[in-house]
Amino acid sequence: MEGAVERYLAASKAIGKDIMALQARHIVYAMGEAPADAISQDMVDRYVAGRQAAPGTVRKELGILRAALRHCERQRLIGKAPHIALPGAPPPRDRRLTRAEFDQLLRECKAHHVWLFAMLAWHTAARASAILELKWADVDLTGRKIAYKAAGRQKRRVTVPINDTLLNALQEARTAALTAFVVEYAGKPVQSVKRAFAAAAGRAGLDDVSPHVLRHSAACAMVEAGVPMEAVAQFLGHSSPSVTFRVYARYSPTYLQGAAKALEKG
Repeated sequence: MEGAVERYLAASKAIGKDIMALQARHIVYAMGEAPADAISQDMVDRYVAGRQAAPGTVRKELGILRAALRHCERQRLIGKAPHIALPGAPPPRDRRLTRAEFDQLLRECKAHHVWLFAMLAWHTAARASAILELKWADVDLTGRKIAYKAAGRQKRRVTVPINDTLLNALQEARTAALTAFVVEYAGKPVQSVKRAFAAAAGRAGLDDVSPHVLRHSAACAMVEAGVPMEAVAQFLGHSSPSVTFRVYARYSPTYLQGAAKALEKG
């Protein structure tokens, strides 16, 4: 089974293959030396029952297994790929920060690069990977805009404005910059802020807060302020406003008001 997963990841064009390899290691170990075409739903069910991990984690692991088996079938390494049923997706988390909580988090960002990352995440609603890859060449302080490169499944660049608060932060950072990267530490670009970010959140007394929560919180804040969904979609880099509407419509102050109005007496 290990060889099947390795072949699939080697052929895959997915971003984050290293992370997928780590996610798959538990299920590869559990399946042992079983050939790819010998994997059965009973084996999968036993794995799900015995795996002590979050439901979302187990679903990701099984998703990689199923994709690897289908890849083997397409490459004619096996006959018919065994059917693997995935457990239901867990409900989406709705952790978001209030403005007061964000300010509290900022105060606990002892390292400047973590503080600057948090500022960019809140004020531009960008993905963590896009922020860490951002270079000063893509920051126009005079024109007050940032051109983020495509990240993850995003297919196009996203250009967002720089507000007054973020402008001051970026101007100070630009003066002290030692590299071409906006977020840097000790003269080098930063690969990840997860550990330092988690430490800052812990000091701030904030539970279940990840870098992505800042992007989600920023989107919620825009919608709650009445920003049109089309504008929020462009800010987030969504391929279609329908994606934004599906996720964030419930945060709009006018969402379903018309429906409620229709239920009143005429």
